[in-house]
Amino acid sequence: MSAILQAPRPTTLLTAADLASEFHVTLSTVRSWRLKGLEGKPGYGPVGFTVGRRVLYRRSDVDACIATNSGTR
Repeated sequence: MSAILQAPRPTTLLTAADLASEFHVTLSTVRSWRLKGLEGKPGYGPVGFTVGRRVLYRRSDVDACIATNSGTR
């Protein structure tokens, strides 16, 4: 039997506006999560990276952040 090779799935990238819409919060809240954390916890929000002037988030990082922070409030 031969192994079937599959191409890696493309990474889904989200903007800060996408996150704000998904979590029903303002854009400034998403920025706050990234810049200063929530309740004094640095890095509370998902890891973001910049491309030019735009901050993007990987779907996998957002999902990991949700799993890590579930039940912290």
